[in-house]
Amino acid sequence: TGLIKNNRYMKLSIKAILLSLIVISGFFLLFSCEKDGREPLAGAYYGKITIPGMETPESSCVTINGPVLGKGVITLYDFPLLSGQDLIVPLVNITRTDAGYSMDFTGNLLPGVNAEITGTGDGFNLNMTIDINVGGVPMVVSFNGIKPTMD
Repeated sequence: TGLIKNNRYMKLSIKAILLSLIVISGFFLLFSCEKDGREPLAGAYYGKITIPGMETPESSCVTINGPVLGKGVITLYDFPLLSGQDLIVPLVNITRTDAGYSMDFTGNLLPGVNAEITGTGDGFNLNMTIDINVGGVPMVVSFNGIKPTMD
């Protein structure tokens, strides 16, 4: 009977050791996720919108929401071509790259306004080019901005 009792305690201690290893491994996995040193792309960026032949404000705001499942929403506030209204671009493709993120969109921004957007960002800097075609008239808009840091 002594051998049977020792065997039962042995099984309990092996189960306790395995359970402890599982719990410890879970903590390591939990705290190691998304620690690749990369800043999130989402946020507000302030910089210059450039439109050839048009005077634009020195400081404009562009926000990025997402990515969620590889898609995001870009909002250009007080967009000069819309008489100061916001330009909202939904379903922008956002992809992680070695250098940060890339963005692209092709489609209609408004009825009769086709656009192709390409850009890159690293969580600090954002550069975008928007090729707009309004009724057959092409125009290239660019944005270069930075995300303010919280000191």
